[in-house]
Amino acid sequence: MITRSIYIGNPAYLKLKDEQMKILCPETKSEKGSVPVEDLGLLMLDHFQITVSHQLIQKMMGSNVVVISCDAHHLPHGIMLPMYGHTEHSDRVKDQLEASEPLKKQLWKQTIECKIENQKEVLLRLGNYYEPMLDYQKNVKSGDITNMEGIAAQHYWKYLISLDFLRQRF
Repeated sequence: MITRSIYIGNPAYLKLKDEQMKILCPETKSEKGSVPVEDLGLLMLDHFQITVSHQLIQKMMGSNVVVISCDAHHLPHGIMLPMYGHTEHSDRVKDQLEASEPLKKQLWKQTIECKIENQKEVLLRLGNYYEPMLDYQKNVKSGDITNMEGIAAQHYWKYLISLDFLRQRF
């Protein structure tokens, strides 16, 4: 079965009702959405004003749902996995560790090419200067040894935000 990955980035109250994860607005208590717990594979919580009922947590753990909590910088801070029965996560980690170096480098190349493609598409849709992104994407080498990811990112942010944009730590 294909599972769904759900990202919650706004204040919300998450509870279980009728085998569904109900997403409620904390202020109005109105329902914003509903997802069958059995369809969930991953739930990412990225806001400090998200409340999750214990009943929902228990149901998710029983359905092998991975729950990830993010910090103030929107980076994964913690992960919750069931104590038993969840082999998919450990199988993926094992497969990643056992992958050959050439495979890892090719997969990284594909990842960078897709990232540059997405950045190019954003600039194109906004009517911004995107043409160099085509060359950056073509010139990605296995393992990105020429750092096309960094070069493309520099162009992307410069033309996405402003010509005098400087990237800071946070």
